[in-house]
Amino acid sequence: MNKELKTVKPVRLTEKEIEKIKAYGEIKGLNFSESVRSLIQKGLTMEMTTDNMDLINKLIEKNLKEIIEIENEKLINKIKEIRSDKINEI
Repeated sequence: MNKELKTVKPVRLTEKEIEKIKAYGEIKGLNFSESVRSLIQKGLTMEMTTDNMDLINKLIEKNLKEIIEIENEKLINKIKEIRSDKINEI
């Protein structure tokens, strides 16, 4: 074991922070521990480089897809509701 490594007091993270770290790890191909180490090494401040722009773009794309899926489901339900109302009118 590397003698430079030390055990430190556990850190509590919010669910949102955990999800962000996981997303970062997925994009970079890192497990959770490696992701945390990587972010710590960067001082939790990432400069706007090409790599970071790609990361940000992928995160935005993921969030937009989730929003579109939710809105799409709402529209489908509304259409079903309208069709049901029209059938009941007949």
